[in-house]
Amino acid sequence: MNEHLNKVKEERRDARGIQWLEILVKDLQFAVRTLRKTPTVTTVAVLTLALGVGLNTAIFSVAESVLLNQLSYRDPSRIVALAQVDSNSTPADDVSGETLREWRARSRSLESVSAYGDAQLTLVDNGDAEVLRGMRVSSEFFETLGVNVRLGRTFVPEDDRSSRASVIIFSHELWTRRFAADPAIVGRVLELRGEPYRVIGVLPADFHPLHMTNPAEMPQIFLPGGDGFGGRVIARLKPFVAVSQARAELNAVMREIVRADPGDYPHDTAVRVEPLQDQLIGPVRTALSVLSGAVVFVLLIACANVASLQLARAAARTKEFAVRGALGGGRARLAAQLLIENLLLAIVGGGAGVLLGWLGTSVIASLAPPELPRLDEIHMDAPVLLSALAISVLTGLVFGVAPAWSASRVDLNDALKRAGAPTGRSQLRGLRDALVVMDLALAFVLVVAAGLLGRSLQNLRAVDSGFNPHHVLTLTPAITANGPYATREGRLQYYRQLIEKVQAVPGVTGVGMVSNVPLSHLEPMLLRIEGQPSPRDAEAPTADVFWVSPDYCRVLQIPLKRGRFLTDQDGVTAPPAVIVSESFAQARFGGMDPIGHRIRLGSQQDLGPWLVIVGIVGDVRNDALDRAPRDALYQPQAMNPFHYTRLVARTAGDPWRSERAVRAAIRGADPAQTVFHVQPMDDYVASSLADRSFALGLIGLFGVLGMLLSAIGIYGLMSYSVVQRTPEIGVRAALGASRAHVAALVLRQGMTLTGMGLGLGLLIALGVTRLLTIFLFGVRPSDPSTLAATVGVLACVAAVACYVPARTAARIEPLAALRAD
Repeated sequence: MNEHLNKVKEERRDARGIQWLEILVKDLQFAVRTLRKTPTVTTVAVLTLALGVGLNTAIFSVAESVLLNQLSYRDPSRIVALAQVDSNSTPADDVSGETLREWRARSRSLESVSAYGDAQLTLVDNGDAEVLRGMRVSSEFFETLGVNVRLGRTFVPEDDRSSRASVIIFSHELWTRRFAADPAIVGRVLELRGEPYRVIGVLPADFHPLHMTNPAEMPQIFLPGGDGFGGRVIARLKPFVAVSQARAELNAVMREIVRADPGDYPHDTAVRVEPLQDQLIGPVRTALSVLSGAVVFVLLIACANVASLQLARAAARTKEFAVRGALGGGRARLAAQLLIENLLLAIVGGGAGVLLGWLGTSVIASLAPPELPRLDEIHMDAPVLLSALAISVLTGLVFGVAPAWSASRVDLNDALKRAGAPTGRSQLRGLRDALVVMDLALAFVLVVAAGLLGRSLQNLRAVDSGFNPHHVLTLTPAITANGPYATREGRLQYYRQLIEKVQAVPGVTGVGMVSNVPLSHLEPMLLRIEGQPSPRDAEAPTADVFWVSPDYCRVLQIPLKRGRFLTDQDGVTAPPAVIVSESFAQARFGGMDPIGHRIRLGSQQDLGPWLVIVGIVGDVRNDALDRAPRDALYQPQAMNPFHYTRLVARTAGDPWRSERAVRAAIRGADPAQTVFHVQPMDDYVASSLADRSFALGLIGLFGVLGMLLSAIGIYGLMSYSVVQRTPEIGVRAALGASRAHVAALVLRQGMTLTGMGLGLGLLIALGVTRLLTIFLFGVRPSDPSTLAATVGVLACVAAVACYVPARTAARIEPLAALRAD
């Protein structure tokens, strides 16, 4: 008996399972037929969802690759960046080798510590010269990162202690490109900057180097730093040591170092310890977070639009739901049917969104500035794909709840009594109105953000940089250290030849040389002023120092304020001279005339010669366009001819048109020497604005899409409203209402919703735009003109969206409208 009952129960369960599956298949088939009946609405909904999901997928791919994915090193969570900072948390450019030795010797939290810095060498192989960018690193560098070589070995301490470090490691890219992946490269001796270097290793293809001064240039060679080498510092924590623990210990060590040698350190010197990943992505974390928030706004607008469309579709099917209810269909059954329809719509839109996101990820990666860290790692992976599909399903549930809820509450008597146009209750109209208001509010925030960033970018481009970057070509001559260029006079003679050859190029109007061009790299040095107190090194003032040829300031059109420019005799036969910036003169001499006064550069143990101030030039924003000019000094190139140097050539037109001729002229001075890093000065300005331009471009795109989606939403609502109110409009027209009156009635309804949306958007924007403060320049987050312009633009867009339905309503004939009821 029991066995029979159990068998019956199992059969009933099986029957219920089969019945449930059959119902689901039928609901899916019915959903497909229903969506196909209204192809326009379905297409708009799918495209709207595809935009929302696609943009979110693309931005989340970028954010995950840059912010969330672990660095591709062994145990990356144990790798930290160390920096010496002052009381304002301003880090020093580099950590000295002596300080680094003290950290390494006294710390018990660090497993290894390593320094690194930029380097460049000219490789000459089979008579073919090539300038290679690289990194100079201490012997523990690859051990600290946890990287093994593909061939050979990494550096060992003996490589640092060698009096002549002559070993190198190749990147995988250089090995395959220049040497055809020759496995016999290890042990080969090559000529670099005129000296022999032995290749001891090749790095794996998946090795990602740390950022250099120019992130667009990946290092191709690695050299030992040598004894006493300092620079930027990374360290590996010992197992189970927290970052906070290492920070506390190193700061205690730093206090002991300062007490022991107070003359070399400010009394408030501290050590900043942060995870390497945070240090690498810190400058872009806020930007990507803002972009992620902005794209979520687009998704919310898309959901609101689709929900509004589905509510309108549900209202138009009121009689269908009433008939199905009268025939025994329960409310839960109707709601489930609509949820299935919406989920199907969401899956189709989400699938299209994934394809759009895949394409968008590639586009964003190609348009992103080279300053964006881990740019080469940006891609769509499985977690992002799964997240996109989850977002699609979630959006289907979100915008499907309201239509399902409305269908489940259909009043059968009211619906069956009507025989005309579709109807809908006031509650549904209120919900649709609320969705449109939310559309406009979210779009308002996006447009305001784009407007603020646009104003900031405009203000930055209008900033007086102190020099004229237009029509200037910059390049770096690579000079071997041996032969005639090993002496000071030989090097200076070569520079004079370069300038003469390039000056003779047609279209070149001026040529100069400088140690570093503006917006590329600063070289601050300690200084002392004659007649003023000489403080210890830790408290001495600093200034950015540039070694320049006599015509450099003229070429970049840096104005002379007082005195004279440098000449060919300064630093050669005449006493050492120096030109100072206007801010330096005001800060260090007050109301006194600095011309004729003398200054010295360097630490107390390594003071340079006295320099006579012969001129004052205008301030240059050498650091960044959004930062105040720093004190600057310009010394004759003749005083330091072996320093890294750049050539700048002013041209009559596009500098790229003169690029080949300038290269040919340089080869004419010495065919054995090469040049690299050729680019217009305008590129440096563009690079300094790259982060803002990138954010502006994407948020501007989001703002336009949000505005268009809002326009579509309000247009759809007003069009549906006109259809619903056709009998009412017919009655009004029959009673004498003019076409203008009918049009005004519809316009008033639409603009009332617009006003509510803009008001809500204004309140949200006043809070949200504060997150953009870090990107703004010369404009406040609550800038009245930007807010007013946004109100005007969105009001005009909404008015156009309302005008078409209003004109349709005005053309309704009374008799046709009354017959429709």
